[in-house]
Amino acid sequence: MRNNLSKITKLIAGVLAIIGLYFFARIMVAGNDQIQESLSLQSNVIGPFITFTQILLMLVISAALIFSVINIITHPNLLKKFLISISVLSILFLLVYFTASGAAVTNNAGMVVQNGEAGATSKLVSTGITYSAILGVVGIFFFLFDFAKSMTK
Repeated sequence: MRNNLSKITKLIAGVLAIIGLYFFARIMVAGNDQIQESLSLQSNVIGPFITFTQILLMLVISAALIFSVINIITHPNLLKKFLISISVLSILFLLVYFTASGAAVTNNAGMVVQNGEAGATSKLVSTGITYSAILGVVGIFFFLFDFAKSMTK
Protein backbone atom coordinates (compact mmCIF):
# COMPACT_ATOMS: atom_id res chain seq x y z
CA MET A 1 0.00 0.00 0.00
CA ARG A 2 2.79 2.40 0.97
CA ASN A 3 4.62 1.70 -2.30
CA ASN A 4 1.51 2.37 -4.40
CA LEU A 5 0.87 5.65 -2.59
CA SER A 6 4.46 6.67 -3.23
CA LYS A 7 4.09 5.87 -6.94
CA ILE A 8 0.84 7.84 -7.19
CA THR A 9 2.39 10.80 -5.40
CA LYS A 10 5.40 10.76 -7.72
CA LEU A 11 3.12 10.54 -10.75
CA ILE A 12 1.03 13.53 -9.61
CA ALA A 13 4.17 15.53 -8.84
CA GLY A 14 5.54 14.68 -12.28
CA VAL A 15 2.34 15.77 -14.04
CA LEU A 16 2.29 19.04 -12.11
CA ALA A 17 5.96 19.62 -12.95
CA ILE A 18 5.28 19.05 -16.66
CA ILE A 19 2.35 21.49 -16.57
CA GLY A 20 4.56 24.05 -14.80
CA LEU A 21 7.32 23.51 -17.34
CA TYR A 22 4.81 24.07 -20.15
CA PHE A 23 3.76 27.42 -18.68
CA PHE A 24 7.40 28.37 -18.08
CA ALA A 25 8.25 27.59 -21.70
CA ARG A 26 5.29 29.65 -22.96
CA ILE A 27 6.44 32.63 -20.91
CA MET A 28 10.05 32.28 -22.07
CA VAL A 29 9.04 31.95 -25.74
CA ALA A 30 6.78 35.01 -25.54
CA GLY A 31 9.59 37.11 -24.09
CA ASN A 32 9.61 39.62 -21.26
CA ASP A 33 9.36 42.77 -23.36
CA GLN A 34 6.50 41.49 -25.50
CA ILE A 35 4.53 40.38 -22.43
CA GLN A 36 4.96 43.80 -20.80
CA GLU A 37 3.81 45.64 -23.94
CA SER A 38 0.88 43.49 -25.04
CA LEU A 39 -2.20 43.20 -22.85
CA SER A 40 -3.62 40.36 -24.97
CA LEU A 41 -0.35 38.42 -24.63
CA GLN A 42 -0.49 38.93 -20.88
CA SER A 43 -3.99 37.50 -20.69
CA ASN A 44 -3.14 34.58 -23.02
CA VAL A 45 0.18 33.59 -21.45
CA ILE A 46 0.25 34.84 -17.87
CA GLY A 47 -3.48 34.48 -17.10
CA PRO A 48 -3.63 30.66 -17.42
CA PHE A 49 -0.41 30.34 -15.42
CA ILE A 50 -1.86 32.41 -12.58
CA THR A 51 -5.10 30.38 -12.68
CA PHE A 52 -3.11 27.12 -12.53
CA THR A 53 -1.09 28.46 -9.61
CA GLN A 54 -4.21 29.54 -7.72
CA ILE A 55 -5.88 26.16 -8.25
CA LEU A 56 -2.73 24.37 -7.13
CA LEU A 57 -2.48 26.57 -4.03
CA MET A 58 -6.12 25.88 -3.11
CA LEU A 59 -5.59 22.11 -3.56
CA VAL A 60 -2.50 22.15 -1.35
CA ILE A 61 -4.23 24.21 1.35
CA SER A 62 -7.27 21.90 1.23
CA ALA A 63 -5.13 18.77 1.45
CA ALA A 64 -3.17 20.17 4.39
CA LEU A 65 -6.35 21.11 6.26
CA ILE A 66 -8.07 17.79 5.53
CA PHE A 67 -5.10 15.69 6.62
CA SER A 68 -4.60 17.85 9.73
CA VAL A 69 -8.23 17.40 10.77
CA ILE A 70 -8.06 13.65 10.08
CA ASN A 71 -4.87 13.40 12.12
CA ILE A 72 -6.41 15.28 15.04
CA ILE A 73 -9.56 13.14 14.94
CA THR A 74 -7.67 9.83 14.77
CA HIS A 75 -5.23 10.82 17.53
CA PRO A 76 -7.21 12.42 20.39
CA ASN A 77 -4.03 13.08 22.42
CA LEU A 78 -3.01 15.56 19.71
CA LEU A 79 -6.26 17.47 20.19
CA LYS A 80 -5.12 18.72 23.60
CA LYS A 81 -1.80 19.98 22.19
CA PHE A 82 -3.61 21.55 19.24
CA LEU A 83 -6.07 23.42 21.47
CA ILE A 84 -3.29 24.63 23.77
CA SER A 85 -1.25 25.86 20.78
CA ILE A 86 -4.22 27.66 19.22
CA SER A 87 -5.07 29.23 22.58
CA VAL A 88 -1.52 30.51 23.09
CA LEU A 89 -1.39 31.94 19.55
CA SER A 90 -4.82 33.55 20.00
CA ILE A 91 -3.89 35.12 23.33
CA LEU A 92 -0.65 36.44 21.83
CA PHE A 93 -2.54 37.85 18.85
CA LEU A 94 -5.10 39.58 21.09
CA LEU A 95 -2.34 40.99 23.28
CA VAL A 96 -0.54 42.39 20.24
CA TYR A 97 -3.81 43.70 18.75
CA PHE A 98 -4.83 45.61 21.87
CA THR A 99 -1.36 47.15 22.22
CA ALA A 100 -1.01 48.03 18.51
CA SER A 101 -1.17 51.60 17.34
CA GLY A 102 -3.96 52.62 15.02
CA ALA A 103 -2.20 55.87 14.10
CA ALA A 104 -1.76 57.00 10.52
CA VAL A 105 1.20 55.65 8.56
CA THR A 106 3.60 58.42 7.55
CA ASN A 107 6.62 58.56 5.27
CA ASN A 108 10.02 60.13 6.03
CA ALA A 109 8.65 63.62 5.36
CA GLY A 110 5.84 63.15 7.89
CA MET A 111 3.13 62.99 5.23
CA VAL A 112 0.41 60.35 5.50
CA VAL A 113 0.99 57.68 2.85
CA GLN A 114 -1.76 56.70 0.44
CA ASN A 115 -4.36 54.49 2.19
CA GLY A 116 -2.41 54.91 5.44
CA GLU A 117 -5.04 56.85 7.33
CA ALA A 118 -5.56 56.18 11.02
CA GLY A 119 -8.13 53.53 11.83
CA ALA A 120 -8.88 49.82 11.89
CA THR A 121 -6.84 48.95 8.79
CA SER A 122 -3.76 50.66 10.15
CA LYS A 123 -4.21 48.86 13.47
CA LEU A 124 -4.53 45.46 11.76
CA VAL A 125 -1.42 46.07 9.65
CA SER A 126 0.52 47.11 12.74
CA THR A 127 -0.75 44.01 14.53
CA GLY A 128 0.26 41.74 11.67
CA ILE A 129 3.77 43.15 11.48
CA THR A 130 4.35 42.96 15.24
CA TYR A 131 2.79 39.48 15.51
CA SER A 132 4.96 38.18 12.67
CA ALA A 133 8.07 39.68 14.25
CA ILE A 134 7.30 38.08 17.63
CA LEU A 135 6.67 34.68 16.02
CA GLY A 136 9.90 35.06 14.03
CA VAL A 137 11.92 35.81 17.16
CA VAL A 138 10.34 32.85 18.98
CA GLY A 139 11.07 30.61 15.99
CA ILE A 140 14.71 31.72 15.83
CA PHE A 141 15.06 31.20 19.59
CA PHE A 142 13.74 27.63 19.38
CA PHE A 143 15.90 26.95 16.32
CA LEU A 144 19.04 28.10 18.17
CA PHE A 145 17.96 26.20 21.31
CA ASP A 146 17.49 23.00 19.32
CA PHE A 147 20.77 23.59 17.51
CA ALA A 148 22.64 24.05 20.78
CA LYS A 149 20.93 20.97 22.26
CA SER A 150 21.93 18.84 19.28
CA MET A 151 25.52 20.10 19.45
CA THR A 152 25.86 19.04 23.06
CA LYS A 153 24.73 15.46 22.32
